[in-house]
Amino acid sequence: MPYVPMTPGSADLATLEAARLDDYLARTERFWEAVLSRGMRLEVPESKVVETFKTSLVNDLLARDKIGDLYIQTVNKFQYHRFYYRDAADITRMYDLTGYADIARQVLDFFGERQQPDGNFVSQPGQLDGWGEALYAYGLHYRITGDRDFAERVYPSVKKAFGWLQKVRASDPLHLIPATTIGDNEDVPGHLTGHNFLGLAGLKNAILLAKALGNSSDVAAFTREFEDYRTTLLTILRKATATTGGYIPPALDGQTGGQDWGNLLALTPEPILDPEDPMIAATLKHTQA
Repeated sequence: MPYVPMTPGSADLATLEAARLDDYLARTERFWEAVLSRGMRLEVPESKVVETFKTSLVNDLLARDKIGDLYIQTVNKFQYHRFYYRDAADITRMYDLTGYADIARQVLDFFGERQQPDGNFVSQPGQLDGWGEALYAYGLHYRITGDRDFAERVYPSVKKAFGWLQKVRASDPLHLIPATTIGDNEDVPGHLTGHNFLGLAGLKNAILLAKALGNSSDVAAFTREFEDYRTTLLTILRKATATTGGYIPPALDGQTGGQDWGNLLALTPEPILDPEDPMIAATLKHTQA
């Protein structure tokens, strides 16, 4: 069915008018069976688990919009029918891990379309998690596929993104990804903890790509920045958690409140803290209570 009215007398309208339910139902079934048969197969005794896995994959695939030659991974076809770096990064990880690397590559090819002239990756104004999510997704795709062509294609964007991080950290009073007010997710203004966990995750993957492509000078520069950034964040975290019993707060400016969100990303998608760090245990205890 079309999204918009079709032109009277057009070939597309004639095709639609001639369509028959049984024929198109059979075509649809064959199409999705072919998609599901070429990826990871899950076999467990509970059929509900297997069907949920298949349905989740299909729902993510249905949420892709093809505009020209670009495949845009939205979240769904309803209220979140739009592109977000964080969701798209998680979904491309799923494609890579379940045997659909070609689809992951199609989705990742759109990521550069939302890179700003200053090098930042922004899907929605004020949401500064996109920088880390984009670079993490680039690095993970290379780690899983070994696709050197992909690495070479995205590397100029990685270099441009690194310039943005260096510039904003140098001018920020805490030397972190800048403070922001987005009225969503953490729902608290300030330097958001999750934006910086993701920033370090992205920088780790920038280092990985630089190593893969043999850019030794970039490896050195990226590594220096990573070590300084991580040391800076850890110092601020220790100070912030000294008054919370070890709990990692959503924001790092000393304010209270906010929703637990990105502050739970210390170990995933990339391990930034040691899993045995007391801050991890204290944060789990606090949020689970």
